[in-house]
Amino acid sequence: MRRAWIICLAIAAWLGATAAAAAQDDIVRELQRKARAKDMDDGFCERASERLERLGQPHVRERLNETLSRADGETVTMLFVSEEEMPARTCLYLVFQPAAMKGGRKCRASTIFGCMIGRDCRVSANQPICERSPGMWD
Repeated sequence: MRRAWIICLAIAAWLGATAAAAAQDDIVRELQRKARAKDMDDGFCERASERLERLGQPHVRERLNETLSRADGETVTMLFVSEEEMPARTCLYLVFQPAAMKGGRKCRASTIFGCMIGRDCRVSANQPICERSPGMWD
């Protein structure tokens, strides 16, 4: 009986994680669509932010330094809402391509998709980020 209960809990946890991942995928798709079309936010980011992690600039930088340093050959993504209110809170989806050497430094091409609450949505492509020292990206 106890084993069946543990199995049921494991299945419930997996289903919850699957549903959360699907919700994140929906946010990513809509954020990319709105940014590419340069649409107005129209409440999208406010609604999405209820399901997104809130990160301030120091936390974003810390997570990027850690993630980009250990996954050289992989595409790295981050989805979050900024904590900063100025100029406005922003839903962001960052995409960093696998690392390549450029000018003697390890760099990654990146694309930034964002919607500012109450404003517009934009995409910024070809934004390189390079490792300035081991584990520190700028």
